[in-house]
Amino acid sequence: MEENFKRINNGDKIISEENNETYVLTIKKKHFPWWIFLLLLPLVLLIKCNKDIVVNCQDNRQNAIPNQSVTLKYQSYFIWNRGFMKNDSVIRTAKTDDNGNATFTALPYSVYSYLFFRQEKVKVYAFNECFSGSDTTKLFHSTDRINLVLGTQTINAKIKLQDITNNQPLSQGKITIIENNQNLNANANGEIDIKNLNLCSEISLKGSCTGYYDSLVSNIKVKDIAQNNYILRLRPIKKEEPKKEEPKKQEPKKEEPKKEEPKKQEPKKQEPKQEELKGQNGDLRINLQWYCKADLDLIVKDPCGGLTYYDRKRSTCKNSRGSLDIDANQNATNEPWKASTSPQENMFWTNPTEGKYTIAIKCCPFHRQMNLKSNKIEFTLTIQDARGRIDKRGSISENDSLIFTSYDYVKNF
Repeated sequence: MEENFKRINNGDKIISEENNETYVLTIKKKHFPWWIFLLLLPLVLLIKCNKDIVVNCQDNRQNAIPNQSVTLKYQSYFIWNRGFMKNDSVIRTAKTDDNGNATFTALPYSVYSYLFFRQEKVKVYAFNECFSGSDTTKLFHSTDRINLVLGTQTINAKIKLQDITNNQPLSQGKITIIENNQNLNANANGEIDIKNLNLCSEISLKGSCTGYYDSLVSNIKVKDIAQNNYILRLRPIKKEEPKKEEPKKQEPKKEEPKKEEPKKQEPKKQEPKQEELKGQNGDLRINLQWYCKADLDLIVKDPCGGLTYYDRKRSTCKNSRGSLDIDANQNATNEPWKASTSPQENMFWTNPTEGKYTIAIKCCPFHRQMNLKSNKIEFTLTIQDARGRIDKRGSISENDSLIFTSYDYVKNF
């Protein structure tokens, strides 16, 4: 018996006739109901997601700012999140690393928020006593990195110039800000206003007035100046009056000289013995030596305005190079038993620049274990170049801020 098969396509009809009755069967394709998508769409909008955003903090010079606290804020929208049609204000805080990057991870949002609130902006801001800045221009859903430039916090500070002997204001004085060589004059009360100082910076000041020694103070924290009315005291220059010689009384001549008992001669005060200079010589040499365990510091400003001292032992001025090669008793305050009784500090310059070299001597605080017999410390300042050698003797105490002198260096003479 042979069987014949026929493929039936969609829409074909099968006709069957039996007992004078006709039956028609039509085959149709089954379609997926489209309205089910409408039911699934709200479920898709309920899906929650998260993303990461990195905020890089820099200053005006494009230097990274580490350990800076940064706050990020945005609005996230949900159909259901502990409530129907819930809108959440998300606020996160993070600190920057050594490269200035603050990373905010797992920031929540939804597909609903992504589709219908694409213009939602994210706000980042940072503020402390040193820096401040903010950015509110970036769209939350289309950014993953924000560069935040922070401006420095500035303040105005006031400094007073006073006479160190009687605390009287020096209305004719002035100060010089070493960093930018800015000169500011005092008012009638000896006060000087300095504007727009970076709150978290340090400055060096030099006070000067006619008839007074200059006073140089290095690395003052601006924060300390702002919190306290900073006073810079200057020491007056004492003018020595010429001694009047009294006329000698002429004694009448005696025929027979009487025998006089020999007078007892009082011992003369011996000046401190000057040791041989230590350190290198150079084309210009400035040496300081003293004669006890105390710690004195030698500070020199070259004609270019550069400083050479214990925290900056190398300096350059045009083609000149200056060096501090001996720094004695630098730990005398903490370890007086290790201090030398014949200390020296020595600076030398190779091919020194012509001009004025300002020399300052600073006395560090005494330590009770030093057993200093006097508050005054005798010293000898030696200046040596091709013209010869100059020795200047003086004394300084713990109460003195700085003692100044200067030397004009000339190559050809």
